[in-house]
Parts: sequence; C-alpha cells; structure tokens
Amino acid sequence: MTSEDGKTQITEKLSKTELKLKLPVASNYTWKVSSSNKDGIESEATAVGQFTILGKAIEEPEIQKPESEFVREVRWSRPNNVSSYDVFVFRLNPELKKWENFKTFENLRPNFMDYYFFLSFSKDGKFSGK
Repeated sequence: MTSEDGKTQITEKLSKTELKLKLPVASNYTWKVSSSNKDGIESEATAVGQFTILGKAIEEPEIQKPESEFVREVRWSRPNNVSSYDVFVFRLNPELKKWENFKTFENLRPNFMDYYFFLSFSKDGKFSGK
C-alpha cells in the first residue's frame, strides 16, 4: 500500500485475507494484492484499488497579528494534515462599499506569504492596486 504523497509505504506478507492498519487521514492510497507460492515465487498484482481516508474537518488557520501596519510578510498557523493553502486577498471597493477579490494564490505550500503590492493613483486621486 502506498500513499499518494509517498510518505506511507507498507508491504506485508499475509496468510489471511484481511489486514488492519492505522493510516494518516487526508490521504489517497493505492493498494495491490499478489500471491506467492511456498517457494517464494510471486505473481503480478491481481487486484489493484484506490481509496481515500477522510478525517474530521481541518481547523481554520489563525492569522498572526502583525506588529505594525508596515509588514512585508503575513504568517498563519499550520493546522494538522494541511499540505497547501489557497489564499484570497480582498480589498474594499470604496465606491461599492464592498469587499472584492483582489488576488488569488493557489496551492501555496509554506504557511507565510511575502507581499509587495504596488500602489498607484490616477490623476483624479483614485486608488488602483497592482
């Protein structure tokens, strides 16, 4: 049996048709079954399957409060069983008085993000972020 991320790999020789294991949650697994005779000659895998172990809901990460408003990095806690994050940066549209998605970062691996937003203002003084 092998986990999708390769961290869990288990090979067992069994005399029964069942196996009990403790496996980490939030992973996809592939299993294979082959047979062998008393001389140790093994067959090709005769049964192959996949399954996923779902666990309890993942905790929300807690954003660490910056020491000042002039920060260059945002950090957050890393809940158990999390390997990546999707981060959505919103900004307030003052005309609509509504928060809008400004930028999306998908599949971010570390639990921090450097950010450098380039601010520009038009001639009429309206903000435009890039």
